[in-house]
Amino acid sequence: MAVAQAVNRNVYERTNELGRMLTSGQLAQAIRNEVKRQFARQEPETNILDVLPARAATSMRYDKRATTAVICNEGGKEEKIDLPLEDGWRKSDGNPFGVPNGAPSTKNDPDALYLYRRQTYSFSGPVGFGVWGDGNRRRGVDAYSNWSRGSGVALVGREATAPLVEVPKEALAKITDPKALLQRAEQLEAAAKELTERFGEIMTPESYARMIKPIVDEAAFVRELAGKIEAIQKA
Repeated sequence: MAVAQAVNRNVYERTNELGRMLTSGQLAQAIRNEVKRQFARQEPETNILDVLPARAATSMRYDKRATTAVICNEGGKEEKIDLPLEDGWRKSDGNPFGVPNGAPSTKNDPDALYLYRRQTYSFSGPVGFGVWGDGNRRRGVDAYSNWSRGSGVALVGREATAPLVEVPKEALAKITDPKALLQRAEQLEAAAKELTERFGEIMTPESYARMIKPIVDEAAFVRELAGKIEAIQKA
């Protein structure tokens, strides 16, 4: 009689505990591994694609039209990586963060991921993974949207073992400056307005909720935060 063998399968779950979240490098590797199994028509080894989209325990920042970015994992050291100016399917250049910033590729390459980034506006925040990649399920890497309040992914049973993301002192100074926050809110409002004017007529309510409303919500949140900080500083 044949005996069924148990598969040693990593099981992932959503989490809001930053110390438990997978980093961008870990998420990228898990996604690529599962996509390779799909291409080979093999059974899923993990449920990673089912718990996406999610943020990573990795933060990135870059200026408008910049071709480099500063990136770091939770509690880790900041590093500089190349960042292509245009969105698209790419391989990684071998950076430890799994960001697809290397040679151009296509969705038919299981090692490729689709990079989303801002061109005319700066970005600072967590990196998102598992968004739609040019019509291809769960293969987009998002360095464009606001993921600061999004949930991440953790291995079931993994405890929080790492410290929280370390915020550089210069960034902290900007966060506590109401004028800098208001400037950030204005940039977000301008971005939302531009997107609405360009795509509003062809955009469905679902697309608006996914692409523009998060920007509008972040702008409102930042304005409110600026007001609260200013009131505290005047007290």
